[in-house]
Amino acid sequence: VQAADISSAALSTEQALSRRHIPALDGVRGLAILLVMVHNLSVLQPAPGLLVKAWGAAVDAGWIGVQLFFVLSGFLITGILLDDRKRPHALRTFYIRRSLRIWPLYYAFLVGYAAIVLWRLDAPAGYFIPYIFYLSNWTDPLYHPLPGIGHFWSLAVEEQFYLTWPWLAMKIRPMWLAWSCIAIAVLAFGARLAMHAAKLEPLWIYESTPTRADALALGALVAIALRSPAWRLWMRRWAAPLAALAALGLLVIVIRTHGLERTNGTVEVYGYGLLSVLFAAWIARLVTVSVEGTLANRILCNPLLRAAGRYSYAAYVLHFPIKVFLFDAMSPGRLEAAHPLTVDIVFITLVGALSFGAAVVTGVLIERPFLRLKDRWAAR
Repeated sequence: VQAADISSAALSTEQALSRRHIPALDGVRGLAILLVMVHNLSVLQPAPGLLVKAWGAAVDAGWIGVQLFFVLSGFLITGILLDDRKRPHALRTFYIRRSLRIWPLYYAFLVGYAAIVLWRLDAPAGYFIPYIFYLSNWTDPLYHPLPGIGHFWSLAVEEQFYLTWPWLAMKIRPMWLAWSCIAIAVLAFGARLAMHAAKLEPLWIYESTPTRADALALGALVAIALRSPAWRLWMRRWAAPLAALAALGLLVIVIRTHGLERTNGTVEVYGYGLLSVLFAAWIARLVTVSVEGTLANRILCNPLLRAAGRYSYAAYVLHFPIKVFLFDAMSPGRLEAAHPLTVDIVFITLVGALSFGAAVVTGVLIERPFLRLKDRWAAR
């Protein structure tokens, strides 16, 4: 195979790649939201018993779903940008379509939050402003997040990344874009290392855009490589070994740190990057190798998992405030001392079901009307 040349000509030969629907990717998104929700909705407190401790360790590692979301987002969004880069007004079209997808539910929720909750809090009203401008990932480490919306930091990271990335994806040569992805990944590792050495609070490393940008960048790198025949062949050959190598590195970290706790220094500095490599290699494998008929593909294409993926954004926005409301109403802590594992599983299942139910309702009432405007205001 000759040296890979990610040229504009190579991109133009497969303009429809981002239009091709891969059912397994819906399942990947569904898996990501389930991991995150189990992690965020758990009310488990430390308790004796091997089964309880094993469940606690599994729940504690659910934050990796956010990393999977970042990688998948970088892959999908960059693919759209690359396929549309030759179209008229492509950049404007992208921002309009993304705004119609992300903003209506987000700001409708914030309006409701301000009307129902904010006036009851003792926190200054200024604490609410960062959420309006997608800056909460920079203010959360300074003071406690507002109740029920602390998870909005990840939405802030994505919106900040996509302020500049679309312009780069559409304006510079794909080869230079690929090198930019690698540079971002290296700089993200350097940022985590520097922050850890400076003994900053772990939340700064966990929520800062520069320290989490490698996941988005490596997902983007897969999208770029997919559109070059030579690089696509390379991914097909080496995605599985690369994923295995990253998984081995993560196993070493798990053994050394006795888990995968998100604010552990070793996990933050090295684990975030290894997870990004693992998930990027996994997605590369899914989109370059025929996996039809395999057990993994059957799991990812399960209708329920794919449905969870389709409603993942609304479920993500809504699940944590629903948890806060129900926790105050039900006080599960009273029962947890006697039946910690049962109470935790029941509570997670209940809040999860309500979250997806609310996601379906908001999808019909809020999201769908705005999504219909995409082709009217910004046809592709």
